Amino acid sequence: MEVDLGLEPGSLTVTVPVTDDVTLGTVTLVNPAGSAFEKELEFNGNEGKAVFDQLTPTSWAIRVALHKDGTVIASGEEVIQVLPGRAITAQVDAKSLSQGDLVIIISLEVPPGKFQTAPY
Repeated sequence: MEVDLGLEPGSLTVTVPVTDDVTLGTVTLVNPAGSAFEKELEFNGNEGKAVFDQLTPTSWAIRVALHKDGTVIASGEEVIQVLPGRAITAQVDAKSLSQGDLVIIISLEVPPGKFQTAPY
Protein backbone atom coordinates (compact mmCIF):
# COMPACT_ATOMS: atom_id res chain seq x y z
CA MET A 1 0.00 0.00 0.00
CA GLU A 2 1.29 3.44 -0.97
CA VAL A 3 0.76 6.38 1.37
CA ASP A 4 0.81 9.95 0.07
CA LEU A 5 2.05 12.31 2.76
CA GLY A 6 1.58 15.48 0.67
CA LEU A 7 0.01 18.45 2.37
CA GLU A 8 -3.23 19.89 1.03
CA PRO A 9 -2.55 23.21 -0.73
CA GLY A 10 -3.78 26.52 0.66
CA SER A 11 -5.06 29.69 -0.99
CA LEU A 12 -4.56 33.42 -0.72
CA THR A 13 -6.90 36.28 -1.62
CA VAL A 14 -5.39 39.78 -1.77
CA THR A 15 -7.63 42.86 -1.68
CA VAL A 16 -6.28 46.36 -2.31
CA PRO A 17 -8.13 49.69 -2.22
CA VAL A 18 -7.29 51.76 -5.29
CA THR A 19 -7.76 55.34 -6.42
CA ASP A 20 -8.69 56.53 -9.90
CA ASP A 21 -5.07 57.31 -10.79
CA VAL A 22 -3.91 53.68 -10.36
CA THR A 23 -3.49 52.15 -13.81
CA LEU A 24 -2.03 48.76 -12.78
CA GLY A 25 -1.65 46.72 -9.61
CA THR A 26 0.51 43.63 -9.18
CA VAL A 27 0.82 41.00 -6.46
CA THR A 28 3.93 38.83 -6.40
CA LEU A 29 4.44 35.75 -4.23
CA VAL A 30 7.93 34.36 -3.67
CA ASN A 31 8.51 31.02 -1.95
CA PRO A 32 11.68 30.09 0.01
CA ALA A 33 13.12 28.33 -3.07
CA GLY A 34 12.96 31.65 -4.93
CA SER A 35 10.14 30.77 -7.33
CA ALA A 36 7.93 33.79 -8.01
CA PHE A 37 4.30 33.97 -9.10
CA GLU A 38 2.80 37.29 -10.18
CA LYS A 39 -0.77 38.32 -10.90
CA GLU A 40 -2.30 41.61 -11.90
CA LEU A 41 -5.07 42.96 -9.70
CA GLU A 42 -8.54 42.71 -11.19
CA PHE A 43 -10.18 46.10 -10.62
CA ASN A 44 -13.81 46.45 -9.59
CA GLY A 45 -14.71 50.01 -8.59
CA ASN A 46 -12.32 51.24 -5.90
CA GLU A 47 -10.87 47.80 -5.19
CA GLY A 48 -8.40 45.44 -6.80
CA LYS A 49 -8.28 41.71 -6.09
CA ALA A 50 -6.00 38.77 -6.89
CA VAL A 51 -6.56 35.12 -5.94
CA PHE A 52 -3.84 32.48 -5.70
CA ASP A 53 -4.98 28.85 -5.41
CA GLN A 54 -3.02 25.64 -4.92
CA LEU A 55 -0.24 27.23 -2.86
CA THR A 56 2.30 24.95 -1.24
CA PRO A 57 2.09 25.20 2.56
CA THR A 58 5.18 27.20 3.52
CA SER A 59 6.27 30.80 4.16
CA TRP A 60 5.77 33.16 1.21
CA ALA A 61 6.90 36.73 0.68
CA ILE A 62 4.00 38.78 -0.68
CA ARG A 63 4.69 42.02 -2.56
CA VAL A 64 1.99 44.45 -3.66
CA ALA A 65 2.73 47.32 -6.04
CA LEU A 66 0.42 49.97 -7.46
CA HIS A 67 1.41 51.74 -10.67
CA LYS A 68 0.42 54.97 -12.38
CA ASP A 69 1.43 55.21 -16.03
CA GLY A 70 4.32 52.76 -15.58
CA THR A 71 5.65 54.23 -12.33
CA VAL A 72 5.27 52.54 -8.92
CA ILE A 73 3.36 54.95 -6.68
CA ALA A 74 2.87 52.68 -3.68
CA SER A 75 4.22 49.30 -2.59
CA GLY A 76 4.44 47.01 0.40
CA GLU A 77 5.81 43.62 1.40
CA GLU A 78 4.94 41.10 4.10
CA VAL A 79 5.66 37.44 4.88
CA ILE A 80 2.74 35.05 5.15
CA GLN A 81 2.49 31.46 6.32
CA VAL A 82 0.28 29.32 4.09
CA LEU A 83 -1.17 26.42 6.07
CA PRO A 84 -2.47 23.16 4.59
CA GLY A 85 -6.05 23.46 3.35
CA ARG A 86 -6.51 26.96 4.75
CA ALA A 87 -7.64 30.15 3.06
CA ILE A 88 -5.67 33.29 3.89
CA THR A 89 -6.80 36.85 3.25
CA ALA A 90 -4.38 39.74 2.81
CA GLN A 91 -5.84 43.22 2.75
CA VAL A 92 -3.96 46.45 2.21
CA ASP A 93 -4.81 49.11 4.78
CA ALA A 94 -6.48 51.98 2.90
CA LYS A 95 -4.86 54.60 5.18
CA SER A 96 -1.41 53.55 3.99
CA LEU A 97 -2.29 54.13 0.33
CA SER A 98 -1.58 57.87 0.33
CA GLN A 99 1.75 57.41 2.15
CA GLY A 100 3.30 55.22 -0.56
CA ASP A 101 4.16 52.39 1.85
CA LEU A 102 1.35 49.85 1.78
CA VAL A 103 0.48 48.08 5.03
CA ILE A 104 -0.65 44.50 4.37
CA ILE A 105 -2.95 42.92 6.96
CA ILE A 106 -3.00 39.10 6.98
CA SER A 107 -5.85 37.01 8.40
CA LEU A 108 -6.44 33.27 8.45
CA GLU A 109 -9.87 31.86 7.74
CA VAL A 110 -10.55 28.88 10.01
CA PRO A 111 -12.70 26.23 8.32
CA PRO A 112 -16.05 25.44 10.03
CA GLY A 113 -15.70 22.84 12.75
CA LYS A 114 -11.95 23.43 13.17
CA PHE A 115 -12.21 26.00 15.96
CA GLN A 116 -12.61 24.49 19.38
CA THR A 117 -13.02 26.27 22.65
CA ALA A 118 -11.39 25.07 25.83
CA PRO A 119 -13.73 23.31 28.27
CA TYR A 120 -14.49 25.14 31.51
